[in-house]
Formats: sequence, structure tokens, C-alpha cells
Amino acid sequence: MKEKTSTVATFSDLDKAQEVKQRLNQAGIPAEVHDETKLQRFWFVSKPLAGDKVVVTEQDFERAREVLKAEDAKDHVLQGEVRCPQCESGGDRVSAVYAQIHDDDAGGGVVFPACD
Repeated sequence: MKEKTSTVATFSDLDKAQEVKQRLNQAGIPAEVHDETKLQRFWFVSKPLAGDKVVVTEQDFERAREVLKAEDAKDHVLQGEVRCPQCESGGDRVSAVYAQIHDDDAGGGVVFPACD
């Protein structure tokens, strides 16, 4: 993809990201998976999180989200998508803010400090 792209979904599981890419391709929307988990492997991180991103061109972004919403209603293809627990945003918002791991009494989780 040479055009400007946007992340339409973010996962911590490469297989789920590949499945979403296939669904978009079947709907006629070109998509790619960017596996950034190798960039996240440091000694202090046990398992990379939010490193598998499904990207589409900016012009296809809204249509891709609509397709995924419909596919999710049928087959739960977005199960496991990394989303903000406060505002439920995903995609580029997750990529821009990036996942910050935080331990608390509830066992930790993904926190997006830029949520208002």
C-alpha cells in the first residue's frame, strides 16, 4: 500500500489479525497486517501486546469498520481486538496512544491515558 493508511483493528494475536484481513479482502477492501510484535520484545515484557495491526487505506477506513462490525455481529471476528476500556475506541486511537501495561488490584490491564 503506497497510499496513506489507517489501522482499522489491533490485536495481540497474529492469527486473529490475519482472519480480519481475509474478511476485508473478501469484501473487496485491500488490507495488510503489520506485525510489530518483534519490535516489542524486551527482557521486561513477557508477551507483546497490541502488536498485530490490520491496516487499510484512509479512503477505505469507514467502509472497513462497517464491514467488520457486520462480520463481528455474525461471527465475532473482532473478539480479542484491543480496545480502550473507557471509551471503547480501537484502531488508530490504540495505535496512537499505544498500550501501556499497568498492574492494579484487578490483575492489570491495558490503559489508554489519552482518553478523556
